[in-house]
Amino acid sequence: MARAEWALAQCARAQRARPRLLASDSLFVAALLFAVVLASLFDPTVSSPYVQMHRAKSSNKDSNEHAHRDVASSAPEVRLGVEAYKCTADQAERQVLAFLNLTRDRSGCSAEKYLDHVRDAFPTPEGKLFVNVGANKGDVIAQILDLWAPAPGFRYDDKLLDFWRRVENLDEKSAVGPCGLAGRASADALDSASGDLNETAITAARKNLTWPHVVGVEMMFVTYEALNRGFENIGLYGGPGDGRSVRLVHRGISDQDGELFIQSVRAGTENRGEAWFRAQQAKLQALHARAAGGDPAAVKEAETRGLKRIQLSTFDTLARDTFLPDESLFMLIVDTEGNDPKVLKTAMKTLAKHDTAVVIFEYHHMWKTASPMHSLRGTLDLLESIGYECFFTGSQGLWRLTNCWNDMWDFQEWSNVMCLLSNLEGSQQVISNLDVAPRFAQ
Repeated sequence: MARAEWALAQCARAQRARPRLLASDSLFVAALLFAVVLASLFDPTVSSPYVQMHRAKSSNKDSNEHAHRDVASSAPEVRLGVEAYKCTADQAERQVLAFLNLTRDRSGCSAEKYLDHVRDAFPTPEGKLFVNVGANKGDVIAQILDLWAPAPGFRYDDKLLDFWRRVENLDEKSAVGPCGLAGRASADALDSASGDLNETAITAARKNLTWPHVVGVEMMFVTYEALNRGFENIGLYGGPGDGRSVRLVHRGISDQDGELFIQSVRAGTENRGEAWFRAQQAKLQALHARAAGGDPAAVKEAETRGLKRIQLSTFDTLARDTFLPDESLFMLIVDTEGNDPKVLKTAMKTLAKHDTAVVIFEYHHMWKTASPMHSLRGTLDLLESIGYECFFTGSQGLWRLTNCWNDMWDFQEWSNVMCLLSNLEGSQQVISNLDVAPRFAQ
């Protein structure tokens, strides 16, 4: 029972039991009001259905200390910086059934749908580092810049899309991807964000570090090269050392450091990941060995297939190699064709160190082959243990996973998960606006 409710109950009992020699009710009313006000001072968010701020037992304790909370489901206890909304088991079942009946509410095409809500909750670009692992054609990066560093009169993602069509000669379907333009953040939000910025203001912002820092990681060499050209084409690529432009990194992110042989695929191809090339490693390694030994046929075949040996690393290694000293990771977006749980597992130290506000990753049938030892529930356990509340994204809002778990969520089909660091006020703003779980309460 909340403290205010407890205080009211105690005062009601006092009213029933008070001595009749009290000449007037005025003292009782004053006592009642005092008790309610006192309770509200200790529990100022009692009226909110989403969050009651956790208060440390001692002022000497870290303000980010996590409190143990019960979970009304089969999931393990979740440690959060605040008391997150909790479903009953029946409520959790009603929610997941509704999600599945809506064909997963277009979750696969909703990864970036609510970035405008995140921007509204965390509006300033200063000090924010965005990392996109699996950058592919760069549309997510362009949307980030459209939101946190909008240009006057145009959208970066429109210009980048035009580059893929006009310069790289991708057909319309390949250029816009399987979701078309429906999954990106709303144009209205971007227009209002632009305000009266102009080119001079943008140039000044980049010089005085009010520009968001962005790192894009891409494993496919042909796509990586084309993406370099694309960002240079729209004025957003300044090289690896330029913290105020897009920095692109060519490597794969996995659960250990190493290397991997890959072969070329058409720029922008989105269905090739580590697992696909792992299945061909023996053949690719043998081809490399023959070509290195001078076999003319092997040399020609290796050139024709675009054989490359690339670096693999964990996410924490990536952070050590590429983050600048003054950068703090604000958002991590992962789309790695089934490698997502491996990336996240090796990002835990970095996420905890930086108090990263937002993590978005893809949940996919490719987890079965690329990450067979990982499950959605296991990945959520890791993220929740350091203070995240997680949700499936969908066209109707955020479908709660944390404290609303049901085993039917483990469906392994194309969808996206957004996790928000629970003890941040901005996170709670996003959650309170988009959490659909309360709709299923009775």
